[in-house]
Amino acid sequence: MPRLLCTLHFVRHGETTANREGIIQGHQDYDLTPIGINQAVATAIRLRGNTYWQTYSSDLTRASHTAEIILEEHAGANLRKTPLLREFALGAQEGLPRGTTWPRARRMKAEAAGVSPVAYNESLRESPADVHKRAQQFLASLVSDAVRAADDGTVNRVGQGRNGRHDSAAEAAAAAEARNGDENARLALVVSHGGILNVMMLTVMGLDEKACPLMRNCAVAVVDVVDDGRGKGRVRYVPRTLNDVSHFQSIRRQCTASADKMMSLR
Repeated sequence: MPRLLCTLHFVRHGETTANREGIIQGHQDYDLTPIGINQAVATAIRLRGNTYWQTYSSDLTRASHTAEIILEEHAGANLRKTPLLREFALGAQEGLPRGTTWPRARRMKAEAAGVSPVAYNESLRESPADVHKRAQQFLASLVSDAVRAADDGTVNRVGQGRNGRHDSAAEAAAAAEARNGDENARLALVVSHGGILNVMMLTVMGLDEKACPLMRNCAVAVVDVVDDGRGKGRVRYVPRTLNDVSHFQSIRRQCTASADKMMSLR
């Protein structure tokens, strides 16, 4: 009989200075912008009605900072930062304007280093197959932990963030959505990057490409991991929400309220 092993909450990091300026990031580290921090706060508000069984992020600052903001009000959450969740390594293209081709990037970097393009020693550059392998390794480990927890009867009570309080009907509804009818559901938070999340959902999970666009900054995707009873750790990934940014309405409401307040003081 099929059983729900866990539910995954995927989040892409908030806007960075490189996102804003149109710079290729890859493995280079960039800070969140004020907008990116606000996006992470809005995501935290959306998700704070939950208690997480496991929490993960890429070890790059833009993802780990986003995760830390989301988990600020989740006492005892143990964030695991892993290089398995890093973005594509893009070699010579990293740090250059978006749209710069790889051959041109190699020429530019070689010229800056004072060497020929042939002699230029490029930093790590990953193929889609390389990133697929990383994503597959991460998911396999997470699913293995979920199977063990399910077999042992280990659960977490969803909706116990902030000492079990829900400050609004929206928070209560979000917690109920996460439970999906299962009071003992295990929830895992995964904060990462657009490229690897796209690979994870399309080529590892096998989700529908048309329903799975590249995730926006701080978008949320909710995917159930279901043991379909075939054994040998085989699971199905069942999406419930993909690339959802409806929680950004809270940012717009706050901006509107601030603007109204400023107008009243004039």
